[in-house]
Amino acid sequence: MLLPNRHDPGDGYRYGFNGMEKIDEIDGVEGSKLDFGNRIYDSRIGRWLSLDGLASEYPHQSDYVYVSNSPIGKIDIDGDWDIEVHAYKNRKKYGYAILIVKDRMGNEVYRTTVRVQGNKSKIGKSRALKMGDTPTGTYNLVEWRATGNDRYSRAVYGPNDLLATDYKSGEGKAAGRNGMHIHGGRQEGDDYMKYGKLLWNTSGCMRIKDSELKEIQNITQRLEENDSEESPGILTVTNDLVDENGKYVIPGDNAGILQNVEPVNSTPKTAVDNTDETIDATLKELDEMDGVIRDGLENIENMQNEMREMMQEADDILENNNIEDSAPKKKKIKQAVVIDGAAPKKKKIKQAVVIDGSSGN
Repeated sequence: MLLPNRHDPGDGYRYGFNGMEKIDEIDGVEGSKLDFGNRIYDSRIGRWLSLDGLASEYPHQSDYVYVSNSPIGKIDIDGDWDIEVHAYKNRKKYGYAILIVKDRMGNEVYRTTVRVQGNKSKIGKSRALKMGDTPTGTYNLVEWRATGNDRYSRAVYGPNDLLATDYKSGEGKAAGRNGMHIHGGRQEGDDYMKYGKLLWNTSGCMRIKDSELKEIQNITQRLEENDSEESPGILTVTNDLVDENGKYVIPGDNAGILQNVEPVNSTPKTAVDNTDETIDATLKELDEMDGVIRDGLENIENMQNEMREMMQEADDILENNNIEDSAPKKKKIKQAVVIDGAAPKKKKIKQAVVIDGSSGN
């Protein structure tokens, strides 16, 4: 709920918590009621105004409770398949996140890792910055879009369709950020030869392995084929990973980093076996490769700066010692001159001296 006199009224903006539309007409209190589609949410008490349609499947929960009283790490089941992205708050220290796909009943159907770091110069800084790290908040899952075209090149976005999103609310919304999609890319040809298994950082999108993005597309398509009520829902990005002795995990989650689970009633496919040991080794390898690459780039930048300084010093020397093709200089010499038979006296005269073969005039 919005506190009186402690916020900008923003008359032109009608959305509130989780990007849901405000319905102030119910009780006249701004932001107190939000329309989640199937039900109305009261933000003052964190409860629904009507019964949960799936209350019978959760007898251990109150019929009016919102996401098990855990609004940061969970989302409301809205009849759509959704995606959760669990990231670490300090993206400079750890730039990967756990991505989980869930069906409309809230069952996990796929899990993997994505990279959520932005442009190199923006990593670890404010996520409201353009091209910065992937901002937390709520996104609409819009559609699958083809790559390999003028808008989404294959090199940057990968050979498979990308999953487009529309940013609804969160830490980057006020700054106008949007267009943060889930895509692959930078894993073929020269890019693969240079960086191997490393997932490149992006300009705010979530980069995933090409093969895993294709798996997610296949899985969600089968969900929709087998259940007419399944459709793309929302994506939430939260900073809830914790560091447990160098392993970044979701609090209270024992499933590990990667766990690819086949959705119920879907077409059988080859299982992807990812053990915790393999996962840990892969993530460690990625971090080490990332560090080596960053150190190398930093060394190159330092060498470039040193070369610039040396070139500047050379320019200064040339400027201070500007040698022009001018007339020869006069050099004073002494010559003995005899006057009236007297002892010779020394007389200073000037004599042209030839320098570098030039004329003595």
